[in-house]
Amino acid sequence: MVFQNGRFPIVGVGASAGGIPAMEGLFKGLTGGTGMAFVVVTNLSPERESLLHDVIARYTGMPVIVAEEGMAVQPDQVYVMPQNVVLTIRKGALSLRRPNTLNRERTPIDIFFRALAEDQGEYAIGIILSGGDSDGTLGARAIKEHGGLTIAQASDGSGARNPDMPQSAISSGLIDIAAPAEEIGAKLQAFGRGFNVLNGLAEGGGEHKADMDRAADEIDPTLRGHSGHDFSSLKTKTFSVNEEAQSTNELEASKEEMQSLNEELNTINAELTGKIEELDRANSDLRNLFESTEIATIFLDRNLVVRTFTPAASSFFNLRPSDVGRPLTDLSSQLDYPELKRHIQAVFETGETLNHHLARDDKGRFYLVRINPYRDKGGSIQGVVVTMIDVTTLAQAEERQQVLISELNHRVKNMLAVVASITNRTREYSASKEEFAEALIGRLHAMSRAYSLLSRESWTEASVEELLHQELDAFGAERFELDGKRVSLKPVQGLSFGMAIHELATNAAKYGALSKPAGRIIVKWSVVDGTFKLVWREKGGPRIKEPTDSGFGLTLLRGEIGYRLGGKVETSFRSNGLEAEIAFPLTREESS
Repeated sequence: MVFQNGRFPIVGVGASAGGIPAMEGLFKGLTGGTGMAFVVVTNLSPERESLLHDVIARYTGMPVIVAEEGMAVQPDQVYVMPQNVVLTIRKGALSLRRPNTLNRERTPIDIFFRALAEDQGEYAIGIILSGGDSDGTLGARAIKEHGGLTIAQASDGSGARNPDMPQSAISSGLIDIAAPAEEIGAKLQAFGRGFNVLNGLAEGGGEHKADMDRAADEIDPTLRGHSGHDFSSLKTKTFSVNEEAQSTNELEASKEEMQSLNEELNTINAELTGKIEELDRANSDLRNLFESTEIATIFLDRNLVVRTFTPAASSFFNLRPSDVGRPLTDLSSQLDYPELKRHIQAVFETGETLNHHLARDDKGRFYLVRINPYRDKGGSIQGVVVTMIDVTTLAQAEERQQVLISELNHRVKNMLAVVASITNRTREYSASKEEFAEALIGRLHAMSRAYSLLSRESWTEASVEELLHQELDAFGAERFELDGKRVSLKPVQGLSFGMAIHELATNAAKYGALSKPAGRIIVKWSVVDGTFKLVWREKGGPRIKEPTDSGFGLTLLRGEIGYRLGGKVETSFRSNGLEAEIAFPLTREESS
């Protein structure tokens, strides 16, 4: 279609939420050449990249162009507003500017429609499609005031997905034509043909123009009284077209039943939107759960096709996102699990969870595989959920527990043997029951204290200084001078060392330095070339003589250090007190 005087209508198309289906209906409804230009304006997020020009190009044979600064608008072409700009028009050319950041401009459709009305007058056409607010209503008013045509997507037929924006404009009484999106194209082309004819009549002079002027003079008072608007300034052809469009709009407004249906559809749409948002939140929660868990999980259907999986599962089956929809049996696996397929089939048959411990892998890791049935809402098994849990720490703990139990049994047997030996030897060297009881109880307490210290350290090692304090503090810590660096003894060494110190202290209390108030004991220790050495020197005690035979204390001392620890004990009975030197290798294997 070619319009007279070289001018042609410019159609502004405004849309936002749900606008894609509406624009599909609009542009598919345009047949042949319209002779009009189309400018598409949306109020999408400025951060969102727009691919609208590619989408519209699927629905129309007209060239679809992304608007640029100063671009002259041509008929039978579609111009699409870029993202994050404000679009206007001046003298038939598009103008782009950045939005005002201080005063956020949130109505790009209103802004363009007003500019279009001021620039094109009666050649301006505004179409308002699906959207979520009232953007476009004020722009439609400007187009009407300048003699242009206004169209909005109606709620009947295949109405707007989001009717707020077109409904706001329709409710204002400013819309000339309200129609479903797929019918707007035909009505627009019909308007174009009538516009061309009326243009020729109005500007051709003669009796047709005079008749139209008289009709306008008669109709104008009626319309002014009905609508409150003064139409006397409009050109005759515009008046005629708008009068016809206004009548059509009044007919549309009378369809109360369709309006009621539209309200019901709005309610259903709102409920559906809420369900979609709820589903989106659930999907987001599930995605975040998958990404945060370290448990390898794979969802399989009845044909063992991968439905989804957690990132942790990738290391076991070399899974990638593109593997969703492929059978698990087609994928290579890092697991030594030949029974997997058979176990999955067993879960399908029994409907019960199956647990399977995998053997230690080449990295020393243990895994527990758990296969659960995947049931739908009706309880029917539609697949399985396979999870792999790293239980290496648990397996190692169980192994250590077995070692500890064996070690405990071994130590209890040794301890009972030592107790039996101490009891027998103490009885042999005791002159009375009282002396026997006192000596035996003291030695058993010494063993108990050493055991307690070793148990506190998880039976791994014991500090020399702590063992000394365990045995000596009961005699008065101020009477001992301890000098040595930190040295740790193994369990057997710690037990024998503790009993040896107990014998020395007990002997000092009975016969040596600790039997006198002024008596003191100096204890020094060191490690030389892997050998532990301790010197016990008493002073301030009674004058002593070397005994003619060894008592049980000295015998026990030499037995524990010499026999059990592979060391030696040297004693000197000086006039001012006993001096003993203990030495044993720290690296000797513990006695079994």
